[in-house]
Amino acid sequence: MDIQQLCAVLQGCLSANQEERKAAEALLKQHELSKGHVPNLLRVAGEPTVNISVRQVASISFKQVAKKYWESEKENAPMLAADDKQLVRDNLLEAIIRAPHIIQSQLSEVMTTVVYCDYPQAWPGLLETVMAHLTSSDHGRMYGGLLVLRVLTRKYEFRDDEERAPLGPIINASFPVLLSLMQQLSADTSSSQQIAEFMKLICKVCTTELTSAHYACLLRCRSIV
Repeated sequence: MDIQQLCAVLQGCLSANQEERKAAEALLKQHELSKGHVPNLLRVAGEPTVNISVRQVASISFKQVAKKYWESEKENAPMLAADDKQLVRDNLLEAIIRAPHIIQSQLSEVMTTVVYCDYPQAWPGLLETVMAHLTSSDHGRMYGGLLVLRVLTRKYEFRDDEERAPLGPIINASFPVLLSLMQQLSADTSSSQQIAEFMKLICKVCTTELTSAHYACLLRCRSIV
């Protein structure tokens, strides 16, 4: 179904009429693995001109389908098309950055699913993109970068040393930047809720990095000395 049809179905999921609602939910389920369906759910969830309730339904459906079909441990089990997964990887971070919190929280769960399955092998450029957002003057981009960096570090938090190997480049790239950001935010006298949220997220990421086994990476960061 195209975007307009999808929006109509998502609106139907909000209907007070039980039969209409069940029919819309069944149609969504029927199209879960249809080519282009999952990227279209992401497009609707991230589109600011769409009604917020419809966007929320889209984000929840997007999360459910991604968790169900992004990767399977069973051989020959149904999975999302490779092209659809690439479209999601290409657009998910931008959608998270632009979304209001009620949508952002759902999309962040999908980011966790995708990172845990695909990083770094199928998503090698993610860290570079995250670092570009961390050094942006746009607070929305900075916060989005921090959210994804938190997901990246948590992926390796309780892994053994061999599995933690990809964490080294993450720490080397991000730790000095996080220290600099914390210094800048600490000097901000506005005492805004946004600044507090930024600092809390930075502390969570730094705690994971500091408690990892990669002390050598941290010692190489000149900002610590």
